[in-house]
Amino acid sequence: MATTRKRLTEYGFEEVKKTQSYRLLQLVISKEGDRFRTVLHWYSDTPKKVYINMYKMSGAETLTEKDVRDNCNGLHCGVLENWTKFQDAFPDIVSAI
Repeated sequence: MATTRKRLTEYGFEEVKKTQSYRLLQLVISKEGDRFRTVLHWYSDTPKKVYINMYKMSGAETLTEKDVRDNCNGLHCGVLENWTKFQDAFPDIVSAI
C-alpha cells in the first residue's frame, strides 16, 4: 500500500485527509474548459479502487468508468483523456463503482 500511495503522490495525487484507519488522496482530472470539476479519490483502505467524483451545481456524483467513456460530448473530454492516462499508468487500480 505504501508503494501505491508513493506512486500516486509522484503521479500528482495530493493527500487531503489522514485518519487512524485510512488516508485519502485526490487528483483533479478535469481540464480548464471542462463543464464540471472531476476528481479521482483514492482511499488507502481500498488500494485497488478509485472513485471518480464529478462536482456539479446540483451536487456531487460518483461516476462509473462507463459514464466517463460514454459521456465525452465536448463538455468534459479532459476527464476522459486524463482517466485513460491514469489507467495506463495504474492498470491494477479500477473504478470503485
